[in-house]
Amino acid sequence: LMVSKMEKGELQLRRKEVALAQLLAQQLDPYFLQASAEDKQLELECPAELDACLDPALTGRVVENLVSNAFKYTTRGGHIRVSAACENGTLLMSVRDDGEGIPDGFKEQIFGKYQQAPEREGRPLRKGTGLGLAFCRLAIEAHGGKIWVQDAAGGGSDFRIELPRNATSEQLAQ
Repeated sequence: LMVSKMEKGELQLRRKEVALAQLLAQQLDPYFLQASAEDKQLELECPAELDACLDPALTGRVVENLVSNAFKYTTRGGHIRVSAACENGTLLMSVRDDGEGIPDGFKEQIFGKYQQAPEREGRPLRKGTGLGLAFCRLAIEAHGGKIWVQDAAGGGSDFRIELPRNATSEQLAQ
């Protein structure tokens, strides 16, 4: 439903100044127990003073989708790292795991609706609708940013997000 509303331009951003470390910690909080139960390491790296003007609900859901996917594809003993920083007025976020990774031929396709990277036989690797990453792309683009995935150093996936750190008065009026 949210994907459909975003595509039609019916979902308006509710931007406000957010302490990013706090937002990320809130989104990750439920996953720390899961990490312990599944023998996975979950790490958050974000400067306490980092703030940004964004829609906290949509951005939080993007992080939740990416972390949830990282847990699905990371095996026992694996590591998931969520990080954020600011560079030249741009907010950079990353959700990196050391799981299976994504084949090169699917790195762009997975952000489309109903798309999932398949296993060798052509079936989806995991259950799901294939809308989570489409939602992430639409939410990030609505903020004037971009999202992509690249191979993580040492194996796995690194989902990267670039967002303008501060909204213009025109963006705030939307």
